[in-house]
Amino acid sequence: MNTIDSKNQRLPCLDVRGNVYFITGASRGIGKAIALYLAEKGARVVVAAKTVEETDEKLPGTIHATVKEIEASGGQALAVPLDVRNEQQIKDAIAKTIETFARLDGVINNAGALYLSDLESTRMKDHDLMHALNTRAVDLIVQEALPWLKLSDNPRILNISPPIDLDPGWFVFAYTRSKYAMSMATMGYAEQLRPYGIAVNSLWPETAIDTSAVRNKLGGDGTVALSRKPEFVAQAAYLVLTQAKEITGRFFIDSHVVEDSGLEDLSSFRVDASKPLLLDFFIGKPPKTKEESLSRVVWPDENGALPSDYPLMPSPAILASEPGQYAVVKVLREIDSYDGLIELSKSIAQRHDIQSPLTQIAKLANAGTAEKVHAFLISVTACPCVRNTLKL
Repeated sequence: MNTIDSKNQRLPCLDVRGNVYFITGASRGIGKAIALYLAEKGARVVVAAKTVEETDEKLPGTIHATVKEIEASGGQALAVPLDVRNEQQIKDAIAKTIETFARLDGVINNAGALYLSDLESTRMKDHDLMHALNTRAVDLIVQEALPWLKLSDNPRILNISPPIDLDPGWFVFAYTRSKYAMSMATMGYAEQLRPYGIAVNSLWPETAIDTSAVRNKLGGDGTVALSRKPEFVAQAAYLVLTQAKEITGRFFIDSHVVEDSGLEDLSSFRVDASKPLLLDFFIGKPPKTKEESLSRVVWPDENGALPSDYPLMPSPAILASEPGQYAVVKVLREIDSYDGLIELSKSIAQRHDIQSPLTQIAKLANAGTAEKVHAFLISVTACPCVRNTLKL
């Protein structure tokens, strides 16, 4: 896996002023944030998305609203209605881009679909939508944009897709398979387009991001409170897009890129600084269920940054030293071998003098039943008497 994670590297920045970037899914969320940030830096952006008018309060934002916001700040933007499943609409959108700006310097493939389900619970209409948006559309857009990218001095393709991990646990999810196809495209495009000087990279968030997908499908306001703002990913996207074109075929994590640029205080990008951050679905080990992926919380430091050597193995005292229910879940998630859970239980029992629940945890640990341990700890932390005793 090609990932930049050096904490001391300063990323070189090219001037994007006057360049034209075609951004899918830019009516809201990460795509909109990237469009606004690039426009602020002097780039001209094509806001390409399906939403032309608000018809669902759960999906706020339109392509026209994004363009209006950019123009109000003095930037230049073009609104293009685009269903990325429609080949003719893609052809028309690229043609409209060239007609308006006479050039195209970059494509940001951000539009996507998310359904966290295994084989038995995946509806084929959801399966088809994920692969149409997350996989097929990327090929269609890049193929149509390629003749114009070849004419650019600093052509870029950025896919919003995760690093690939070949642990079989990831491939349980149809969503993973569709997003990994986009990541494989990053590697394939980078190799094929290297002779043309077209840099192709992937970017992925380290934590949950406050988007409509998180609000509507991954826990609502409770998950949003554990998220970073879309502007964080936008800043990272800008830094990746402005690197030297020789840096290609790589997978970047947003926090690594932003920290490498010299920004040390990340706390302003957190939705709620009093809460821990929820690690993204693709960070860490493969979750067995959607619910397990929503329990991946970790406390950042005073600057809002997560541990650089994450994941960490816990010490028996970690639960006593970290506040909140999130610390309990963090400890459980971090333990690879359940041998350590017995000693952890004894330590907590001695400190807080609650024997019964922890004895049961130890018994379950001896049986090696990870799912039962997880379920029991969740139920224990929901019990008022235990929460009061542990000051959760």
